[in-house]
Amino acid sequence: MVAEAYHVSVATHTLVTNIQPAHYLSKGANLSGFKVHFNNSFSRCGTIYSRFVVWAGGTYHNPIIPTFPGASLTIHYGHLSSWNKVPIRGSGPTVIIGGGESGMEAAYNMISLGRTSHVVICDGASPWTKANSLTGKTKERLRWMQSIGAIKLISTNVVVVTKGITVQGPVFDIKLEYGEHLQTGTPPIAATGFSVKSAVIKDLFAWDEVFATPIINSDDESTVTRGVFLAGSGVSHNREHEKVAFDSIYKFRTRFAVVAKSISQRIGTWKGGGDRLREYQLHNMYYDDI
Repeated sequence: MVAEAYHVSVATHTLVTNIQPAHYLSKGANLSGFKVHFNNSFSRCGTIYSRFVVWAGGTYHNPIIPTFPGASLTIHYGHLSSWNKVPIRGSGPTVIIGGGESGMEAAYNMISLGRTSHVVICDGASPWTKANSLTGKTKERLRWMQSIGAIKLISTNVVVVTKGITVQGPVFDIKLEYGEHLQTGTPPIAATGFSVKSAVIKDLFAWDEVFATPIINSDDESTVTRGVFLAGSGVSHNREHEKVAFDSIYKFRTRFAVVAKSISQRIGTWKGGGDRLREYQLHNMYYDDI
């Protein structure tokens, strides 16, 4: 719908395989920009040149897999094609590792669809206690799950998962950081998030190794490759010793106009952009207080 309204050229079934800084000739002018490679014939030679690249490749294709012993026994949130595919066994709880947006969404779907009546979420970071960790919608869902007694939140990390076999079937033993154990017949769900660190862009950004996030400036532009911008759930900024993550559509869409403004100013088309910007601000779609 947006593409049709604004006459945006969209290439479907197209995979970007490489992005390289490059110099090229356009309308008689020598320009600095990027050579973008594709896996098909989107362009006649399988590449196009551009002055700017906005990477909005998302994170869902790069699940962060836990590294504790027995992590292979868990089912990662990103590998589930349907909540009906989670094999519910026995009367034990459904254990979810990770209490951020992914964990809460997993819990809500499992409960609201009637797949389970008892969820235990384990996360030593206790994101449900932090003001900016969950969206308003997710907080509402959490309150509903708590009101019906369907969810238990444990501020402890999982350290080991083991699997045993009984007459009734498999049993998963989930050992927590301080020695407590949870047992269930249902494989634990790892809601440990996703990474934006795709092989295509890993060399175009500097990286915060603690949070595994790209380091970007106030315009969401790479600090090491001028002209490459980041959009989507991988956007985050450090503010007052706190990592502020724009990790849901309600958050990261407020940064789209920031990127557009920066590019427009550089190519000299900003002129009347102030009126459009005020429209975005009026609808809470422009956030630049970084």
